[in-house]
Amino acid sequence: GNINDTRSLTHDVLEALRAIPDVQICVAVPSISRSDLSLPEDVTRLALFPLSKHAHAFDFGVSASGYNSYHEAIAAGLPTIFLPNLATRVDDQPARARFANDAGLGLCVEHPDSNTLAAAVATMSNEQARREMQARCHDLQIQNGARAAMMAIEAAMLSLASNDRWN
Repeated sequence: GNINDTRSLTHDVLEALRAIPDVQICVAVPSISRSDLSLPEDVTRLALFPLSKHAHAFDFGVSASGYNSYHEAIAAGLPTIFLPNLATRVDDQPARARFANDAGLGLCVEHPDSNTLAAAVATMSNEQARREMQARCHDLQIQNGARAAMMAIEAAMLSLASNDRWN
């Protein structure tokens, strides 16, 4: 909510979530938030950092697709409805959210309204759909080059050790 006012969107998301029987709704309020978000009494306010450590406590999430939030949700295998912030100038949140949607890692709702939010929540209410998203997230292998570097160093050391000049 620091880039633009998200109160109306938050209200719409809460209304869509209330369609789930026996739902327990939690809203994460980041410590860097400059707005005071008032929440209904039936909504739990969370001020945890990093929230990703607790991702397994939730059936699914609803989040903007900012760099950190997006990658933390994917890495945690948290099925997420991504609501990209269209007001950012240098962060292509819509592209990230579309990728998640197209790859089956989450859902993208670029222009949230009562119908699109209800449809996304209905999908997330399906346990099988969530399991499939979790599996795709876990199948996604993030490569950082560490394994390849270790293997190259190991091969070089073995090559040197087998060379008579070094014995």
